[in-house]
This record gives sequence, C-alpha cells and structure tokens, in this order.
Amino acid sequence: MSKGAIALILGVAVLFGVAGFGVGHLLQQRAAEERLAAAGATSTAEPGQPMPTFTLPDRNGNPVDASAFADQALLVNFWATWCTPCLEEMPALMAVHEAVAPRGGAVLGIALDRAEDVGPFLDELGVTYPIVIADGIEGNRLAQRFGNRNVLLPYSMLVAADGTIVETHFGELTEAEAMDLLEPLLPRE
Repeated sequence: MSKGAIALILGVAVLFGVAGFGVGHLLQQRAAEERLAAAGATSTAEPGQPMPTFTLPDRNGNPVDASAFADQALLVNFWATWCTPCLEEMPALMAVHEAVAPRGGAVLGIALDRAEDVGPFLDELGVTYPIVIADGIEGNRLAQRFGNRNVLLPYSMLVAADGTIVETHFGELTEAEAMDLLEPLLPRE
C-alpha cells in the first residue's frame, strides 16, 4: 500500500473519529437536558412573570426562603467559585448591595457550587451580600427555572419589589450596569 493511500485512510479515520466525538457530545448533552426536564427543570421564568420560589441553605446551612426578599428590588446573581467572570463582578455586586440595601434593594448570590468550596471563598473575598448555595443537579434545575436554560454563568435576574421579573442578563455586570438596572425599581427618597 502506498504512503498516499495510508494517509488517505488515516485522514478518513480521523474525520470519522472527530465526527463521532461531536455526535457523541451532542447526544450526551441532549441526554443531560432530558434528565433535567424529567426532573422538573423548566425554563419558565421570563420578564413579567413572578420570580421562582426556592428554599436554599446559606453558607452555614441555615435555610433561606425566597420570601425573605419580599418587598425588595432584587438582583439575583448565579455564580460559581470556578467562574472567572463571576469572581470579577463580585466586588461590583458588593458595592451595589451596600448602595441599595438602605433604600429597599438587595443583591442575592446563588452559588452553583459545593458548600465546602463556597464558605472559605466568601471569607477570603469578604462578600457582604447574602449568598445561598444550590449544588449539583438541584442548582442546575434552579438556574433553569430562573430562565437560564443552558446554565451559563454569570447570570443575573432583576426582580421588582412585587416579585415580578423585570429583566435577565447573561454575562458579567459592572457596578454602573447593575445600578442602572436596580435604580428605577428602588423607592424614591
């Protein structure tokens, strides 16, 4: 067999291997989506609808219910310790929380991470806003209920004081962007 024929056979084999990997990856992703859907994960949260309810543990394991944030303009932010853009936006979210808390607003972080990773991280960074933890499949289902179908991070949702979703945002927020989102929902001084 000639070198050209061997190269052609190897090229075709590599092409089929790459195509097979791509198809296999798509099939795995689809299977994961079907498992989440079967477990009750639906992307129902959209602007104009009520914020999904939840009860999640804080960093100390104490349950925090969504109703604890009733009557507040709220910026809900999904993040994880391994997400670089999430970590880069945290100082801005701390500044926003400090600015809006006295005026009836809040930032709430939902960590899609393991509790044992979140606590030391929050200590190191000195996070000042409330954080709850939604680990594993529960966290993915919650993110999807909040309208984040593909569980991309960071992901934020703006909620009016009456509990109605106003807007969603994929990607990192600056302090100015977050303030621009929350400011119109705060009570006038």
